[in-house]
Amino acid sequence: MSLTSKQEVLDFWARNENAEAKEEKREIEALRKDIRTAQKYIKDALAQYRKKKLNTRSKAAANSAAVFAELEDYRSVEEIRDAYGWAASRGLQCKIRYLPGPHHRNDGSCL
Repeated sequence: MSLTSKQEVLDFWARNENAEAKEEKREIEALRKDIRTAQKYIKDALAQYRKKKLNTRSKAAANSAAVFAELEDYRSVEEIRDAYGWAASRGLQCKIRYLPGPHHRNDGSCL
């Protein structure tokens, strides 16, 4: 008997496989499945770690003194609003230059 193709060789092995080889094959498949599962959990854990690390960095940056460093030169909230183009009207803050709306006059000032 001459085996000429890959499929013929695989079919021959499948027909002549003994119980030990079948058991070994099952163990290998179980190990592969366990490895895939472990890789999935590792990937999820790394993603969760990165997310928490980024969140921690963001919170640390938001709570640092550098966030308000550029505002230290101003003496009052009104100076800050004037410098950044913000105006207060009826308890509503708006950026006049960029957010025109119904609470603005035609000249761009707040009502």
